[in-house]
Amino acid sequence: MEENKGANRSQLKEIGKGLHSWIFRYDREWYEEVTPKNLPRKRRTDTIDWEKRDEECLKLAKEAVKLIRAKEGKPARVTPLSIRRTIGAGRWFEKKKLTNTHKYLEEVTEDINSFRIRKIKWAINEMIQNGLTLTPYKVQRYAGFDGNDREVRTTIEKLLEETK
Repeated sequence: MEENKGANRSQLKEIGKGLHSWIFRYDREWYEEVTPKNLPRKRRTDTIDWEKRDEECLKLAKEAVKLIRAKEGKPARVTPLSIRRTIGAGRWFEKKKLTNTHKYLEEVTEDINSFRIRKIKWAINEMIQNGLTLTPYKVQRYAGFDGNDREVRTTIEKLLEETK
């Protein structure tokens, strides 16, 4: 310890491996008394301005929702995951500290029924543009739903009645 004045416990342990083990095992009291104490770690200050990050994320989320809804081809469901993927953000995007963004995500997230309706309307419009005949089964298959789903079939029939 005299030769290595500024060394901490782990550095002293590295320098005198066998001696350290022997002293630590057989005279721990003396070891605790003589060796340098661990200095308390400095607490990291919060380096992220969460309010500013929240504003930025909110803007990104709004843009992502526009992109998802305006996407060509078969519609995609608006969920926090699809928004995150569109932005290219990591898991940090769902932090509770991003309060405004989190509220926005809850408001914009599509439940399964509203997404089904939007997808069915898309399928009907696509089929009309392509000159295809509209039957509940064909619309269901074009939209990509299982042929045995009665709930979807009923929704399609209602929407087809509205289009006529």
